Amino acid sequence: MTEHIARLFDPLGLLGPVVTSAKLFMQALWGLKNDDGTSWDWDQQLPPTAIDFWQTYHSQLVLLNDLRIDRCILCSNPPTVQLHIFSDASERAYGACAYIRSTNSSGVNVALLTARSKVAPLNRQSIPRLELCGAQIASELYQKIITSLQRPLETFFWVDSTTVIHWLKSPPSTWVTFVANRVSKIQLATETCSWNHVPGSENPADLISRSMSADALLQDNLWWKGPDWLKHDAHQWPSQQITPIQNADILREIRKTPVIVITAASTESFIDELTARFSSFRRMIHTIAYCRRVTRNRRVKTATTSSSKVLTCEEIEEAEHVLISLVQQQAFSSEWINLQKKKSVPTRSRIRWFHPFLSDDQIIRIGGRLDQAQLPYNTKHQVLLPGTHRFTKLLVDYYHRKHLHAAPQLLISILRTRYWVLGARDLAKRVVHSCVICFRARPKHLEQFMGELPAARVNMARPFSITGIDYWGPVLIQPPHRRAAPKKAYVAVFVCFCTKAVHLELVCDLTTAKFIQALRRFVSRRGLCFEIYSDNGRNFVGAANELRQLVRSEAHKQALAEECTTNGIRWHFNPPKASHFGGLWEAAIYSAQKHFTRVLGSHTLPYDEMETLLVQIECCLNSRPISPLSDDPSDYDPLTPGHFLAGTALKAVPQTDVSTVPSNRLKLWQQTQKLLQNIWKRWHLEYVSTLQHRSKWLKSPVIIEKGRLAILKDDAAPPMTWKLARITDLHQRCVDSLQKESFR
Repeated sequence: MTEHIARLFDPLGLLGPVVTSAKLFMQALWGLKNDDGTSWDWDQQLPPTAIDFWQTYHSQLVLLNDLRIDRCILCSNPPTVQLHIFSDASERAYGACAYIRSTNSSGVNVALLTARSKVAPLNRQSIPRLELCGAQIASELYQKIITSLQRPLETFFWVDSTTVIHWLKSPPSTWVTFVANRVSKIQLATETCSWNHVPGSENPADLISRSMSADALLQDNLWWKGPDWLKHDAHQWPSQQITPIQNADILREIRKTPVIVITAASTESFIDELTARFSSFRRMIHTIAYCRRVTRNRRVKTATTSSSKVLTCEEIEEAEHVLISLVQQQAFSSEWINLQKKKSVPTRSRIRWFHPFLSDDQIIRIGGRLDQAQLPYNTKHQVLLPGTHRFTKLLVDYYHRKHLHAAPQLLISILRTRYWVLGARDLAKRVVHSCVICFRARPKHLEQFMGELPAARVNMARPFSITGIDYWGPVLIQPPHRRAAPKKAYVAVFVCFCTKAVHLELVCDLTTAKFIQALRRFVSRRGLCFEIYSDNGRNFVGAANELRQLVRSEAHKQALAEECTTNGIRWHFNPPKASHFGGLWEAAIYSAQKHFTRVLGSHTLPYDEMETLLVQIECCLNSRPISPLSDDPSDYDPLTPGHFLAGTALKAVPQTDVSTVPSNRLKLWQQTQKLLQNIWKRWHLEYVSTLQHRSKWLKSPVIIEKGRLAILKDDAAPPMTWKLARITDLHQRCVDSLQKESFR
């Protein structure tokens, strides 16, 4: 049985009524039930009525072998070609069929082009809904035909249901979801076509919905040629004067729209909810203006109704006044009621000082004392607004952006030409400070709490054992030849972390080789360093690599083992863009430059004289006090870096503490050690205590956490182009260095 139905190959749907009979038979078989209510099993014997129907249906299928269809569906050279699509539905099936109508001088030819059918779903639907489903199949069939023929055709849709026509002539939002979805699809697919009414007896799609036997289909002229009136002129087609009857089917499918009544009790929640939906004052005002225009046009349909897409100034002003009135009714409720009753505001009102009054447009304005001034009305009687309402915040933000991100003072002066905002100064500051563009134009740099000093700054160590290095310059050197142009040179500054002692070396250029030579001269005079700190300069990076290779070589390892505690000098580079890590040598360079510029001025010196001047400047720097001076003449000389450099070996370190042992019990070399230890004791008492206080960066540290938004500072670009970044991960070592370390 299924095999025979599957052999009905009909892609164009020309045998639609016959195929519909087979579809309905198969659907009926799926719905068969036994007496006990169970489904019919696949190997059970069919009921006698089903067997009789199938035998009759199958016996007539052989008649289709004699069917001949003329596929020349157009007249010769037709000047006009039309497409007519009919749709219909019943309780069992629905579908559509399309006919091509061509006309020439010989007459009119109408031929069946294609058809399509579906059985009705098992869950019962009303006939008008099934008629609408048939109309949807007709629209889909139309799209398929136009796409296949690739040419536009004058198309007419015919349906015998006046309810469907009423549905299709109304907006989809009028109907319930089932009808609205199908109406919107049909209207979109057939927007250039017309839907017409045809009597049910003249509708060929009725044959699809009722199904037919094969012998009846062969003899049915309505199916193959369409209704007879298609061969006549258009004025003889069915009349389309349909009276709009609001029958039960139409009323049943109308969407039940709830009626919203806004009362005085819901005004507060309405204005709060409205302003919360917008982040732009201009968009909010324009939205309300368009809503008021639509409402006005629906109420009064005259020739003067506005249809322009551009709002007028009057419409925008009216919308703004409506919102201002709602805001004032919420913020100044008692005052607004009193003013509406022609009474004065309560004595405890916060706006009584402004002598307010209610204007003709139902807005509270300031009375003031400027009636005689030659100023605009809005400037003499400003609109009164609360500074805490979101509407006011959107308004202030709008004027802030409109006037090119005006500062708070300018913003207040602009606002007071039309509005008087309570607490305007605080609101203006909040708006300006919360503006992202203003913040990015003048970003506030992230500052941490001034960190603790590292151990190298507060513990005893041999001078220059822990050293910071930086360059200063360029300085001009006079060559030996008199007429030669001066050459550039640089000064390498070595600063002791412990004693602030300074060592200056003249360097001819900024190459790694010259720096290593200067470092060797420094080490030869001051002793081998254990640790060196420097900025992240390329010359320092190269020097560290070369020095590491030099120290680790077998030839130099034995000679340096007696002086170094490790296999090489440990070199530390400051983090990039962390200039505060080098505050110690920056201060030394600043002091040395003051002596240099005041002594030399704009003159140039030869190499020898320049080196002599630098040594004298070094002497001055090492003679400056590192502890506060006292006015008491009995006090010791002030403690200077020179106390740690003179009178002792460069590689000596403090020995056993003998400062409390009487001098007559000490040997000569022990007495020398006692003098040195007294100097270190003064260093602890007089110098280290001065490092206790914090001179800046006194605020609590900013907590750096994941997920925070940050702006990446770029010294080579303007602030507005700095990139935004999101902190995705933290490296604890970097966080600790930012929050704890400082070399100042």
